Amino acid sequence: MKRTELNLAKRHKIEDLLHRKVKTPRLHVGSIATVRPSIVRSNVASLLERKPRFAVLFRNNDRSSKPFMAKLTNVMEPLPQIARQSIPFDRGIEFSGWRRLEPEIGTGAWFCGPQAPWQKGSVENLNKRARRYLPRDTPIAALSNRDMKAICDRLNGTPRKCLGWRTPTEAFTEELRKLAQQEMSQPNLSSQRCALLSTATLVRK
Repeated sequence: MKRTELNLAKRHKIEDLLHRKVKTPRLHVGSIATVRPSIVRSNVASLLERKPRFAVLFRNNDRSSKPFMAKLTNVMEPLPQIARQSIPFDRGIEFSGWRRLEPEIGTGAWFCGPQAPWQKGSVENLNKRARRYLPRDTPIAALSNRDMKAICDRLNGTPRKCLGWRTPTEAFTEELRKLAQQEMSQPNLSSQRCALLSTATLVRK
């Protein structure tokens, strides 16, 4: 096969991968930039368990990939494996170390299409809600762990109409209990677990 034909075949293969439809992961991740990235490299990373709307926010003082992925791994590792099977990212440079997630904590990484943040709309909605407590002029470096926990507690302790007026904490606790019971009763239900997830067009990288 000629070199040009080989390159064309590779390109078509990649395009097929980019446009296929897959199941939406339960965990969504995003970031809340409080100032222009050209001025300050820090931001607040947001992690959302999509179904019960349970949120975790943490400071990201360096937007390079290695420290960000290390923090993300530390935040996700305490979760049960069934609750962190996969996670979608956008095209930010801080997510370029996605390959370490699967061997370290067994979490698969997916990527939204270019300029398509609506494919992880739940976390974008979370970011808007978090803006109430993190306006754009917030000095990230001045936020303590206690500050971050207080914001998370406020977000997770607010009853939500989409949850039948339960709080995200209550819904998350109930969901973990259900998943644990399902795991114990039928441990090989990987295909049925996928049925719990709503569909969207994402790109696995």
